[in-house]
Amino acid sequence: TRSGVLGEASVHSFTDLGLSGQLLIYLLFFAFGAIVLSSINWKKIPSSNDEVSSYSREFWIFIGAATLGLMGFQVLVPTSIPVFNNIVQLFGGVSNAALPADQIGFFTTWQKWFAIIIALLSGTGQFFWWKKMDRSNLFKELTTPLILTLLISSLIFMISEVTNPSYLILLTAGIYSIIANGKILIQVSKKNVMLSGGSISHIGIAMILIGIMFSSGHSNVISLNTSGMPYNREFPDQMNKENLLLFLNEPKNLKDYQVTYAGKLSKIKGLPDYLELHKYDVTNNPYLVMANQDIISNGKQYFTKGDTMEIEPENIYHQVKYEKNDGSQFVLYPRVQFNPNMGTMVSPDIKKTLTRDIYTHITNIPDPDEEKDWGEIREIKTVVGQEFFVNDFVATIEGIERLNEVDNVTLTGNDVAIKVKIKILGKARDYYSEPIFLIKNNMIGRIPYTNEEIGVKLTLLNVHPEENSFSIGINQTQKDWIILEAVEKPFINILWSGTFLLLIGFGVAAYRRFGEFSKMRDKNLE
Repeated sequence: TRSGVLGEASVHSFTDLGLSGQLLIYLLFFAFGAIVLSSINWKKIPSSNDEVSSYSREFWIFIGAATLGLMGFQVLVPTSIPVFNNIVQLFGGVSNAALPADQIGFFTTWQKWFAIIIALLSGTGQFFWWKKMDRSNLFKELTTPLILTLLISSLIFMISEVTNPSYLILLTAGIYSIIANGKILIQVSKKNVMLSGGSISHIGIAMILIGIMFSSGHSNVISLNTSGMPYNREFPDQMNKENLLLFLNEPKNLKDYQVTYAGKLSKIKGLPDYLELHKYDVTNNPYLVMANQDIISNGKQYFTKGDTMEIEPENIYHQVKYEKNDGSQFVLYPRVQFNPNMGTMVSPDIKKTLTRDIYTHITNIPDPDEEKDWGEIREIKTVVGQEFFVNDFVATIEGIERLNEVDNVTLTGNDVAIKVKIKILGKARDYYSEPIFLIKNNMIGRIPYTNEEIGVKLTLLNVHPEENSFSIGINQTQKDWIILEAVEKPFINILWSGTFLLLIGFGVAAYRRFGEFSKMRDKNLE
């Protein structure tokens, strides 16, 4: 994975770091060393000439280990196809073997049947571990778990949306493992609760398998493109069909919700909430910004206008509001991270509920380094309080102010600088634009005010004192937008609960083993 050879085969692979030779020597050294040590000590490895009984715990441990080995082998071989190609080419051959086109489907087809076997083994094998088994005893022990499994599975089949035959079998196997291990858990806990680690862990494994089946096998993309038009013909078909384009503050329907993209946010050190980008100005240090207004959160003031604040410049959060018809709502903040070495990376934000989670992540945004394509300037003449339109927004001039200083401009006594304060009415919040008009050394200068979020650049072109009016220049470009994917994953809490149980069982077993070791050590028998 660190050599880069699996760059197209595995999400865990690194890019080529130039260490392939050293890594190869490292791997061959330990592989060769393991073979040599095994050869030298081969005769010392104990063996038995007696055939292992199929009713012994050793037999079922071997079957379980063999199944796990086959699961790993089935993943290892296809993933290593690029490695095999390189080895063949190293010796002058030609190999163009390729990975399966649908890797997820390919691995799932095999792994779900291995998972079924693991669930059945983890339920049945525990009976061989605690009791001496034969055919009659095994039938007696398994009768109750099997009957309960069939009854519970039938009930779940009737009320759930599971229809795939292989998923039905996996669900049944998982339920069987939970019930069988639950029976063992009750039996051994009566004798010594510290013996329950294995059964607890196996219940956790079964819940993990059921959780994976529901959350992955029955996940539902709800961000469907219902416009009938592709966003970009260069995008894959799946992205054009299963993603939603949102313009700033323009709500769209998404299954049972009305979803709205409400703008970009940053994380400020010492501030509990996210902060809108328009509330601070950047500085020469990318990790420091300056507040251009008082920063207040939940009624408490954290920063004063002009304060320097620490920021995470590589992380931009996108505020996405979900609202149902009944008025209930929630807000998610999927993150986009700009990394010069790793490229653009995204992280989802999740709305967690008891029965399902909604994962929302950004799949496309405007290129931050791409120069904006501003349209031709449009000039209007207006007065204070009169409404006019800028890029589908209603705007008005609220007032005019004379300036005694302007950034990066030295004013003398004969110079004049004024700014107009223009209020732009947004759907979610209002925006303010303050273009500047100045006369310096009998020459006219104009400093426009740009708001890239709503795609507006306003310039104070001229002042008409005799009419108390102003000439405003309006340039427009495309408003800020995002493309997102939203996926519902049902019953993923079963997976997390199973993981928690697995850890508890592992802890109980480790604690018991350590106690046994301590007793043997105290008797000098370790």
